[in-house]
Amino acid sequence: MNYAVKFATLISLLLLFLGCSKDDSFELNQSEVLLHYDEGFVFNLQGASNVEWSSSDEFVGTIGQNGNFSAKHIGETEVTAKSGSRTFTAIVRVEPYITDIIEPVLKYGVYSETIRNEETREFISEDASQVRFMGQGEREYRVYYNLRNGVVDNSVIVFTPKENLRDELSVFFGERYELIENTAERMTYINKEKTIGINIQATFAVGVHATWVPSSYTVPADNGK
Repeated sequence: MNYAVKFATLISLLLLFLGCSKDDSFELNQSEVLLHYDEGFVFNLQGASNVEWSSSDEFVGTIGQNGNFSAKHIGETEVTAKSGSRTFTAIVRVEPYITDIIEPVLKYGVYSETIRNEETREFISEDASQVRFMGQGEREYRVYYNLRNGVVDNSVIVFTPKENLRDELSVFFGERYELIENTAERMTYINKEKTIGINIQATFAVGVHATWVPSSYTVPADNGK
């Protein structure tokens, strides 16, 4: 009787050991992945079946239940693989192709002093309707902050004319914002929070330019002075 109990206990321990050994063999094929916004990666939880996949930030990238990750926008997201009671994680970083265009100061409803304090470009001039800066880098020509009732209403980058500029801007804005319209006349994007829209178009008077327009803003009550 005592021998039978010991034998049963031994078998139970052996099965437990084998079960743990099998779980411990699970391995995610990558713990860190570096991509661009138009690239992908196939994750695999080796040794596991019935894996549930998820991405912590689907604006950065999404993952299918086959482990196929598709990058969307620059940023960082955590990929989680769940099999049974166990979870495994990996970090995906999406880096930009284009880094020599700098977005304007994305503050609206503020007075020009705020922009002049935070803007790193060379100041040109200011009047009641606009604050003007030199563009930086080879792609930017001028940067404008348009004023309405004394506060910043929208911001504009005018680009230096060059070959393939539209394609380059498609990459720059595509890796940062969500595209909602693409026609021969203009491209329109929106930010992750859906609070700022960006219109890219070409006009005879201005040239190729991008305008950042907030959905709303609050005007300071103290007149800013």
